[in-house]
Amino acid sequence: MIELSELTAQARRATEELLEAAHLETGDIFVVGCSSSEIRGGRIGHDSSMEVAAAVLAGVLPPLQEQGVYLAAQCCEHLNRSIVIEREAAKKYGCQIVAAIPQPHAGGSWATNCWRTFKDPVLVEEVKARLPQAELLAVGTNGIASSAMQKAGASQVATGENPVVRGVMDADVVLGPLGIVVAHAILGEVTPKMAEAVGGCRAKKFLVPMNSCGVVVAGVQELSLSAHVRQAVDRAVEFLEGAS
Repeated sequence: MIELSELTAQARRATEELLEAAHLETGDIFVVGCSSSEIRGGRIGHDSSMEVAAAVLAGVLPPLQEQGVYLAAQCCEHLNRSIVIEREAAKKYGCQIVAAIPQPHAGGSWATNCWRTFKDPVLVEEVKARLPQAELLAVGTNGIASSAMQKAGASQVATGENPVVRGVMDADVVLGPLGIVVAHAILGEVTPKMAEAVGGCRAKKFLVPMNSCGVVVAGVQELSLSAHVRQAVDRAVEFLEGAS
């Protein structure tokens, strides 16, 4: 694998070349997607490295800051279709802020490094733009996550198993990974009561097949995670528009 110092130098050169070619101005947004797994020669999503991601960020961020350009970091895995960006930029461009904090294996090392480096980071979710009228109930698995979601501006915020069990009783739509109906899925975060409540609630469920949930659905077309998410959102939007 390439030395981290050389990786930083290459990332800076690439950023400077793109800035020159794109003619970006102060206040513009520069979106970067980065797989630390592939950079170090592994499989995407399976060999994440905080050190590699930090080396790339050390090369990308300084030239952007020098020109007053905002860096937006593309998330992967569980938080796919989201970007990490400074709150100032999100408000300037009218982006929808959602409640989540990226982690190395739930968002990716790249997005996690950016989250920890930015002055006032937020997550912006493309999905919400499709459903501006929807009320978002955000449920955290711990108090720290819930506090972050409250700060991010979720419609309602709660923590733990019981809020999930109670919250889905009134939901019209549940949108999430397949693992939310499988006990002990998603690194053990889904309890049996959560899975039972989601699976048995009246809400229409639009679930995204994800290998990280430990379930393989035979016959499902092999698409990227983002494509699966897009399909699920499209179906959810069609359902809600038809029900209104």
